[in-house]
Amino acid sequence: MPKKTYEITDFSGGLNAISDPKDIEDNQFSQNWNVMVDRQGVLRLAGRGQYYIPASMFSSDNFQEGFGLFQFSVDYAFNEMDSNLNTGIETGTIDAFTSTSSFTLEDTASTSSVNDYYNNMTIFIYSGTGAGESRLITDYTGSSRTIACEAFNTTLHDKADGTPSKYIIHRWKSDGTNWAGSAVKKDFITNGTIPIAAISRYNNDSYYFICKKTSITDEQSVNLGYMEFEPNFTLKAGVEYNLDIKMAFKNTWKNLVCNGHEDGNATNNYGDKPSWIELYSSTVTDGTNTGLSLYANNRWVTTTEQAGYISLVDSNFIDNGDFTAGLADGWVEHDMTGVISSAEEAAGDAYGEHDGTLTLTAAAGLDMISGRPESYIYQQLSLDDNTPYHLNFVYGSSASGLRYSVVDVTNVIATGILTNLGSTISDTGDGLTTGDSLTCAVDGKHALAAQLLNRNIYKSDGTFVGICTAVGSTTQITFGGGVAVDLANDVELYLEKVIYPWRVASHTGGLTTYKFLNFDTNSNNKPSTDYIIFTLGNNSGGTESNIQIRFAPAAASANVNIAGVTVHKAFNDLVTMSQNNDAQNPFLGSPGVWSSYKTSFTIPSEYADGGTKSDWVFRIHGGKYGNRTSASITENNQEVYLNRPELPSKVGDTITVLNDNTETESIIGLFSEKNQSWDKSTLILPEVASKPVYNYINGMFKVSDANFENNNTNQILYYNDNFALSTNNWYVEKNPINIPPYTQINSVSTNPYLTTKFDACTYLNILHSTDHFIGRETNTTTNWNSDEFGLPDGTGAPYGNGHIVRYANDSNTSIATLNTHSYGRFLANPDSTSAHSTNLGLEKFETVSHEGLTNNDGQNPVVARIVGVDTINTANDMSSSITADYVAKVQYSILWEVSCADRAHGNRSFESCIVPYFKVTAGKGDGTFVVNNTVTVSGTSRTHQEAVTMNVAPYSEITGDDHVKFHGKVAAESGVTISQAEAGTKIWDGVEIVSLAYDVGTNSAHAEMTVLLTGEISFNSTEIEDEEDIVFKIEEMSHSTILAYELIGLNNPNVPPYNCLVYPFESIGDTNTSFIFELGNRNYSVFTRFMIQKLDVVFYNPSFDASTDVPVLSGNGTALNFVWAAPVGSSSSSWSERSFKLGTTSVNYFNEESSIAESSQIIPAVTPGYSPEVFMQISEDRMADRYIKKTKFYLKDNESDIWYLQFYVDHETKKFYSTTSGKSVDIASSAVTGSPDFAQLDREDLKDFNEVNSYESETMVSQEDATSNAKLTARYKTSVLANNRLYVGNIFQDGKQMGDRMIKSPVGKYNLLPASNFIDVAINDGDEITALAFYKDKLLQFKKRKVFVINTSDDYEFLEDTFHDIGIKGQCSVATTPNGVVWANKNGCYLYDGEELTNLIENKIPNNNYYSIYINNQWNPGETALNDSKYVVGYIEDRDSILVSFSDKKVTAINYPTAATYHFGTKAWTLLYASLSTQSSGETGNFSNFITDNNGDMIYYHHDSAGLSLNINEIKKWNHDAIEDSDFSLTTKPFYFTTKDITFDSISSTKNIYTVYITYKVKRDGTDSGVAVKAAVNGSNSFTVDFSAASKFKGTATTCYGSSTLDETDGIWKIAELKLDTPSEGKGINSIQLQMTGATAAFDFEINDISIEYRIVKKS
Repeated sequence: MPKKTYEITDFSGGLNAISDPKDIEDNQFSQNWNVMVDRQGVLRLAGRGQYYIPASMFSSDNFQEGFGLFQFSVDYAFNEMDSNLNTGIETGTIDAFTSTSSFTLEDTASTSSVNDYYNNMTIFIYSGTGAGESRLITDYTGSSRTIACEAFNTTLHDKADGTPSKYIIHRWKSDGTNWAGSAVKKDFITNGTIPIAAISRYNNDSYYFICKKTSITDEQSVNLGYMEFEPNFTLKAGVEYNLDIKMAFKNTWKNLVCNGHEDGNATNNYGDKPSWIELYSSTVTDGTNTGLSLYANNRWVTTTEQAGYISLVDSNFIDNGDFTAGLADGWVEHDMTGVISSAEEAAGDAYGEHDGTLTLTAAAGLDMISGRPESYIYQQLSLDDNTPYHLNFVYGSSASGLRYSVVDVTNVIATGILTNLGSTISDTGDGLTTGDSLTCAVDGKHALAAQLLNRNIYKSDGTFVGICTAVGSTTQITFGGGVAVDLANDVELYLEKVIYPWRVASHTGGLTTYKFLNFDTNSNNKPSTDYIIFTLGNNSGGTESNIQIRFAPAAASANVNIAGVTVHKAFNDLVTMSQNNDAQNPFLGSPGVWSSYKTSFTIPSEYADGGTKSDWVFRIHGGKYGNRTSASITENNQEVYLNRPELPSKVGDTITVLNDNTETESIIGLFSEKNQSWDKSTLILPEVASKPVYNYINGMFKVSDANFENNNTNQILYYNDNFALSTNNWYVEKNPINIPPYTQINSVSTNPYLTTKFDACTYLNILHSTDHFIGRETNTTTNWNSDEFGLPDGTGAPYGNGHIVRYANDSNTSIATLNTHSYGRFLANPDSTSAHSTNLGLEKFETVSHEGLTNNDGQNPVVARIVGVDTINTANDMSSSITADYVAKVQYSILWEVSCADRAHGNRSFESCIVPYFKVTAGKGDGTFVVNNTVTVSGTSRTHQEAVTMNVAPYSEITGDDHVKFHGKVAAESGVTISQAEAGTKIWDGVEIVSLAYDVGTNSAHAEMTVLLTGEISFNSTEIEDEEDIVFKIEEMSHSTILAYELIGLNNPNVPPYNCLVYPFESIGDTNTSFIFELGNRNYSVFTRFMIQKLDVVFYNPSFDASTDVPVLSGNGTALNFVWAAPVGSSSSSWSERSFKLGTTSVNYFNEESSIAESSQIIPAVTPGYSPEVFMQISEDRMADRYIKKTKFYLKDNESDIWYLQFYVDHETKKFYSTTSGKSVDIASSAVTGSPDFAQLDREDLKDFNEVNSYESETMVSQEDATSNAKLTARYKTSVLANNRLYVGNIFQDGKQMGDRMIKSPVGKYNLLPASNFIDVAINDGDEITALAFYKDKLLQFKKRKVFVINTSDDYEFLEDTFHDIGIKGQCSVATTPNGVVWANKNGCYLYDGEELTNLIENKIPNNNYYSIYINNQWNPGETALNDSKYVVGYIEDRDSILVSFSDKKVTAINYPTAATYHFGTKAWTLLYASLSTQSSGETGNFSNFITDNNGDMIYYHHDSAGLSLNINEIKKWNHDAIEDSDFSLTTKPFYFTTKDITFDSISSTKNIYTVYITYKVKRDGTDSGVAVKAAVNGSNSFTVDFSAASKFKGTATTCYGSSTLDETDGIWKIAELKLDTPSEGKGINSIQLQMTGATAAFDFEINDISIEYRIVKKS
């Protein structure tokens, strides 16, 4: 017979170990351990576990097998930086030491082998010898893992010592010069006790950075240095980043030493500067500009704008800002008429009771020219262009306050107006103080009144000439105080460039009562200050040498004290980062208290191409701190504490979760893919041995502990930005369903407020019935009425024009044309007889002064004085209308409208601009206001009340405290744009958009917006009597980095023509004022206006007794006062003759409502016709809880069982609502810290008892479950998300464990697990639920013995199928794949595809030795020893395969497989041996569950007490391909492969075997395969037939089997031509089996095909 060839080219059948080797298919194999068959036509080695995420810092002392691992992706990255001092980037034990400054790191999987990798990082010894010491790493040798650093105080001990030194390496370094612990570069990490005793640690963190400075020299400040993130990191353009730094300080900053240099010279430069941040890149570019540095309020400075963008960052630019040299050393008096004087305040009355406070006094002759004092003091500074600066100071004032401004007299503004007195001018300058008047003729080219009147006049070089006090005509002006220099003919006159207009710092309550600038109480009732921020707008990129900081008393015959003046570059610091949050202000806050300081920023999107750079430098500076020994408030030392700088972003992140069960607690570790570090302090379960069950749903990470033997409650980690616009916030909540508050009912006869209110709008319309808007500077009366308060006839909009702040229209456009447009209409009463019905009158308002919103031809703020005793309108004033003693509050509702251009500044759009904000101020009117008393204003007689349009005394003056409420300030200073506010993606705090239109009008060139401001301002109980006046102000405000005239409706005076408006709001990242929008040739007008709809005064009830009627509330408490009476103007019937019970609930951030806390008190039967007036009080702590969204108050009739919602508190809007009328009132904060917040609903708003909104209709939860939160929540051992519900099984609820029970949540409310929502499938069967899974509308409930299939496709679940005797022990034994749900147990591996159940090992792998042909060639060969363990199943997405570990417990498998893998495509199995560990042995460690990560890889954690030596205690990624593990020098693994018993299609025929051909390769050149080939004949299973070592590669003379293993192939495919070592062993046989084995097979060994050359010598 001729020779034949038997070929094996298809290996896809995989393992068939259950059938006789003769009976299996040709593509199947009787044994394949570690041999993969998932690639067509190729045999290769199976993969192994590969190092993935370091976890050596996890002790896992109480490791719970089958639990602990999870992963989820988030839209908001937790942190761009590694900043958790508990873990760092590397931990270990010193391996060996050389000296106190050199030693070797431990050899772990995560230890870097790269030279210099740890350079400039910090190594901290946290345990053992040297504990508490930290040092900067100066050098690192990767090959030997050797560290060089600053010398330790003691020689560190290695792991062999009894007290080995254990270390953490952090990506942070100190500056090496100023930041110091025990010394510079040493011991700057502490736990609060060791090595430096300081304050307690922050939350769960173990350590923090400390800078400690002592013995600060008198009259100097010391630099506290900085900590820098190392190495520099990568940021992206256009992404919003949110910085959150935890800091504290030992002493508040005082500004006692403020002695810098006017040019910022760093030598001997002193001045307090609170801790601040620095962030810059030197290479980032937009193609034109290179380099960016972040300043406050998301302002960026580039090298192109300013070459010194990162220089003089610590410098104080004010010389003698502490006035220890009086007015000398930098300060100059500018006094035209000798009306201002200065002197040092007596030490006892000075700030800090030391010399160094200046008293400025203004005589009666001090003129305020349109709000600008003619005399002042100033200091001239040299500052950088395009750079923001912070101005700060301390002052005291008894009445009028302090005026301040910043001007540039280097870049004076040309007017085009020339002197014109003939060939020469004989008038000479005679100094600043003579007061001699000079009238000067000029060339009249422009409207001089608007350009020169009341302005400082200069020559082109910035030399001061004088003040223009009058304009006689277009050709004549007057310098009322004379001129300071000689004037010649044809000299062009210049104006100073106003950088920051004159503003008034309000009085402090006394000349020696000192406050910092902008002292206030922020939105969280914390004392706060704020700087003045200003920017030089010149684009030259150089330095301007004549920038003047000016101060003056706010009024004539007044004095003011000034101290502590500083000017620094405007970086983000503890002041700017504590606005509108709970953080401690560095000047006024509480020392030693950890606070969260926050800011947000976005790299401009134009840097998108060059914005992703990896050289961003981030530093946290300690600041500068000064000491003045003579001061009573000084300290000669300072400490700054820093922890957990966090930089979450909106670029997303992937978080890997691992549970660390320590000896004392259960830590839920969170590993950030972005910053490659662990957070082990955010989420902690307090009791040990937890078995966490995880879910991630819609931004919420849920944890429930399946170990019911401990008392760990459910916790969630969630993202919440509703209460902190400036940052993104991840929070932990330990009570996912809020604990409902107990509400105290007070049955009282009176409430704190009278029901009757004073309608101030009606009164103000009477007061101003004959008054009109008056231009401040032109002093021209318009026909815009002042009596336009309140609502008209129910149409919902104010009548008339409201109160116009500013207005302009094109003088070439007729009124008729303007009035045809719904946008930009003509604002004037249709009075045909008025002179202002023509365009001529309106021209006076086209050019509006640029110097600020309070000093222009406009009306900002709008001021209303509510008169207590009006001698003219006696029947209408406040005291006559109401019988009361004291004013309680003012309630307001105000519309603000803007009409403007839609495009300006190039192509920037209205909707992309930063929102404005609004300041509402109220207080007691100053002095005695006499109605209709004639006063002189700007040289013209006016009535007192007519001055309302001018915001001047005495009408607008407030005495006592200014009560301020801001609307939209947080949004404005966080850079929120109009489009973000419109879309609701960002909160415009306290501002509601009523209407918004842009791209409208002619040429789609117009924009218009109306917003609503509602609120109230409260007063102390005896602050304002009913016979005293109330001053109420509403003011437009701008983002703090914008010059005032950039806000809206003001022209740019620098660039002609002058009939143009600067774009209304600043566009993000742009403060360039040279881009203007011409108003000319537009047929619409531009304006802003306020329309005050409601202004009501509420009074305290004289009969109310606070000592008996105000309850003392606990931290979660509320209280209600019910006062019953008939509502005014109507009656009520639905309350009549019914008694009620009260219940209160709490709604969390996810709109999940708590149970009802029922009050034990009863509301007695109500008198017929009565309804309640309800005064609500709520604790400060409850109101401030960010996780609470609403507090609801339910009532039920005592004759009914149904709870109905009557009123509720909205914690986000801070309003108290009636559910029947829809009316709401603001919730006020008490002036007394710790007292409850409160609000009162009138009985007219509560006329009807609500019998519609029941608890069940509000919550979709049965009222039966509402008796306690214990019936609304549960712990559980397993869970699955299906159909927008959370299903949980094997629960612990209300003190009972129910192993057979499932509960489902309401739709979308995943923390609510109501008891009545139970699903019982099979109960009392001696079993318990162990796992849940969901696939194609089918929910699979697993028990230990059974599996139930539950159909969820309809509204109600029903049992569809039951599978017996195939249950599992835990959730780790289940994996959901695209092919269906897979699970494994000792009997097999099962697939449910939504219709059918398949045992995947059936007819392929035996589940015991009895059916196994080869020993241990079975499903779980170690099963006998592992009866108490669980199978662990995972899915490998990119290979469409599953991996099954036969145990979650440690095994030492020396001679049998411990796992198997199955490929869905080929339906083939491979048994795995020594693969899950990175070790070549079979050691596995104890396993967590297996999960599929976001890359589709399967990952797992395995642990062993000896794990460090075994390199086991890490998170591994299963690599399905055999790989070289360079971390552990693993290049081989075991290989066992046996073919079928080949009969060549005839078992009875006799054959001769000649040659076996194997096509194979080893990819690495020069490496042998390590695989031996043997054969067994005639079904003997005895593989004793060897092949010749002289065998050659086919067609060559090169041996292929010289070492009795397949030799190397030069990295290419070769064919081994194997000859039998004893040819006779292959003769006369019936069958042959090939076996390939290698205990150390090369990882890259592959087989392409196998062929056998044979001849049939005798047929049967």
